Amino acid sequence: MGIDSRNPGGTIYDVLAVAPVCGNGGMPEHSETCDNNDDDPGNVCDSQCRAVLNPEANEEVEPNDDFVGANVVTPPSGESELTVRGNSGGRCDFDMFVLSVPEGGSVQAELLNVSGLPCTPNIPPNLSLRFVDQDGITERGKGMPNSSNQCPSIDATATFARDLLSGEYYVRVTSGEGEGSLFSYQLRFVVLPSSQ
Repeated sequence: MGIDSRNPGGTIYDVLAVAPVCGNGGMPEHSETCDNNDDDPGNVCDSQCRAVLNPEANEEVEPNDDFVGANVVTPPSGESELTVRGNSGGRCDFDMFVLSVPEGGSVQAELLNVSGLPCTPNIPPNLSLRFVDQDGITERGKGMPNSSNQCPSIDATATFARDLLSGEYYVRVTSGEGEGSLFSYQLRFVVLPSSQ
């Protein structure tokens, strides 16, 4: 862990270390997106206290700034695609999503504007879409804009997101350096089975 000071010469900081316990009563603790409380049948929370996104609940749930609190993307049964809505803004706001991928499978992800249309050139200058390995930290590749959409996407040509080992992989959205800048978006995910 490191702390960088914006003040020349530094200052005094307090650091609080917290060890949240998932499933201990339904109250989310620090870094938990939700708490897996078996007494709540409407609770859309997985066994790691991460919010589960599906067609009925497709809005990102904060905090989802890292792999621990990443929102779980769950397409409908028998389908491979799900579109979620999110907001990203400011220097320290990262939106992390996690997907389960079958052996040999591939992931595609396309950032769209808030209306679900291709982005115009008026997007945050540092808008980024990254594909992250199973450890939740190692970046495998970066999405790029294409001729029809100025927002970055991870498409079928992205070798870093194809022929994957079975497991969970992450997609991270960031949108610029300015404090208070907000980018509302839709993010379309497709998880494809092995091409073999």
